[in-house]
Amino acid sequence: MDYATQRSVILKKLLLFTILLVGGGKLFAQYPTSDSYIGFQFGAGLSTNFITNPSLNGYSVKYKLSFGGGLYYNIPLGEKFSIQPELLYSQMGSMLASTQDQNPNANLELDYVSMPFLFKFSPIKNLGIFAGPQINFITVGKIDYESGKDEDVLSQFTNFDPTATLGAEYWITRNIGIYARGTMGFIDINEKKPGPWFNEQTLTSDITNLSFQAGITIGFPSGQNNAEESPIKITDTDGDSIPDKVDKCPTVIGTSDNLGCPEMILYYNNTDAILDSTDMSNLDKVAAFLYDNPKLNIIIEAHTSTAGDSVSNQELSQKRADASLDYLATKGISQKRMKAIGYGEQYPIGIDDTELERSWSKRVLIRVARD
Repeated sequence: MDYATQRSVILKKLLLFTILLVGGGKLFAQYPTSDSYIGFQFGAGLSTNFITNPSLNGYSVKYKLSFGGGLYYNIPLGEKFSIQPELLYSQMGSMLASTQDQNPNANLELDYVSMPFLFKFSPIKNLGIFAGPQINFITVGKIDYESGKDEDVLSQFTNFDPTATLGAEYWITRNIGIYARGTMGFIDINEKKPGPWFNEQTLTSDITNLSFQAGITIGFPSGQNNAEESPIKITDTDGDSIPDKVDKCPTVIGTSDNLGCPEMILYYNNTDAILDSTDMSNLDKVAAFLYDNPKLNIIIEAHTSTAGDSVSNQELSQKRADASLDYLATKGISQKRMKAIGYGEQYPIGIDDTELERSWSKRVLIRVARD
């Protein structure tokens, strides 16, 4: 596989990783781009080098374990966008594995002070995707033989290495997250001639860096917009202890049984379904309430005491509910907003064996419908 093809394959893997991470993210409490915060990160990963033109004689280039970490500062540009400068220490390089028995294995050790400047986007809460340029300033350059004396080759490499960074982070809590990133070098860092001396040969090849890393990020946001830390403000305009968001009548004191609207009960003093003047007066108040609240629908529930025949009581309760509905309709309330239900003697008040309890049981409740 040639150098250009290798780069293309790596870029495709980085993009695929990002797409999979975005697809697997879940919705949580905060956007990692919405607050300014300082933090630090540390992780481990794999690094390698592209060594080409000519190829390295007698060796294959493989990945080696590397570590890195440092500080960063997130600067919000909006709820979903931010910039993030960083100062990191990064280990790079590669394992040089012999393809011939007489050759010693070695590691090309390249350590850098790195300065990424990242642009971060948060498509969903707790997930951030970032990309941007990074400049690496070399601090260590050596060839570490598995058997034999190490060779200092720092002077043979360029002082800085511009790279591209692409990655993603996921915040498990407000302060702790995990991240994964990859970096790819743009230039040949083996520009100083004649090149590093390695196992009785001079490396004149083009050498570029590549690394992958995953780890822990810890941040200290300055904002207090996280739902876990900020108390939820509950609005109750009418002061009836029923939050406005579930109160059907948020400006009128009501009861929880009637979805925050006033209690509306009619008690029948007679034994039939005919409305008397008191009933009509009470229903006039219901009609006025419904005029003032045109979006509310109601259910008219009629009940009887347990005295008498249950079948007759069921019929009587339905007649009383219908009579209340018909009266409200004559006052201009649309029948589409009302539903009449007779429950008979199913729900008496108390034991219902005294005259007082029976008078309570003979009632019509005007309930606000949930829909």
